[in-house]
Amino acid sequence: MSDMMQKIQEETSISNRAMKFRLSRGGTQKRIRDKDAEALVKQALGDEGQIVSRELFKDKGNLVYQYQTLGNEMYAYHVKSTLPFGDDSSRVLPNMAYFDYTSKMGSFISRLDQLKQQINSQWPTLVATDVASRNSALFAQGKPQTAKIEDYPTWQQMDTRLYVNWYPEPISTSGDFRFQLPPEMSAQYDKMLEDVVDMASRDRFSRMLKPVSAFIDKLNRYTGEKNQKWYDSFIDNLNSLSTEIPALNIKDDPSIDLFLAEIKSIIQPYVFQPDVLKEDSAAREQVKARLQALEGQLKGYAL
Repeated sequence: MSDMMQKIQEETSISNRAMKFRLSRGGTQKRIRDKDAEALVKQALGDEGQIVSRELFKDKGNLVYQYQTLGNEMYAYHVKSTLPFGDDSSRVLPNMAYFDYTSKMGSFISRLDQLKQQINSQWPTLVATDVASRNSALFAQGKPQTAKIEDYPTWQQMDTRLYVNWYPEPISTSGDFRFQLPPEMSAQYDKMLEDVVDMASRDRFSRMLKPVSAFIDKLNRYTGEKNQKWYDSFIDNLNSLSTEIPALNIKDDPSIDLFLAEIKSIIQPYVFQPDVLKEDSAAREQVKARLQALEGQLKGYAL
């Protein structure tokens, strides 16, 4: 292999263009089995198969609820900003998205840590408040007030449950191992890595297909009748692809640019005047026809 060819392969290798990130997180128990209420229900109905559970920390003002909500937002951002890597729990982050991704993830983790400290300092009060809230709701429903402090974990238990583990890993190639692999094993590993890159690249097509199909479905159902709702977010979701998809460039594929250009040409006239589609049935039909043609093509590339 010539030096020039080797240099090109190194520059385009996934190991030089991206890295893996792993994210795992904990949270508190969201539901508790209410055995006291369960016993009353079984007695009243004579049915031993009855199971009663209650939701914990459902008040949006509660710090535990806020922690869990923020954790869900962090995970959603993590998935949106990265690509799948095989069947393990890691995700691929293209180098060009590194600084924006790590900055936002760092902000999420910092805010979660602050909330955890607040929960720590206020745990007895948070539990007592949630018990009172649950019992008030049960009373209003004419049900026995069975919520109690024993339903909740101790702070020591919660301390181990509220965690975030997030760290990067390099993407290894067959030449990175401590010992030289046999040729057949090296070839298998290289093929696995190629498959991973292909799957991650196809994920970008799936990300384009989803809002395209959603908008087509909306256009099929929307008739323009009075009081029928129209959401500009369908247009915004398609428009945002022009910035989201290029940031996930893990494999140079000219089809990506072609699809994005077609989406832009379809939707751009309505980005700043979405009411045109809302009010003009002919314009809606034209957009739907073009999106349906695009959808058919995308389905051949997507996962």
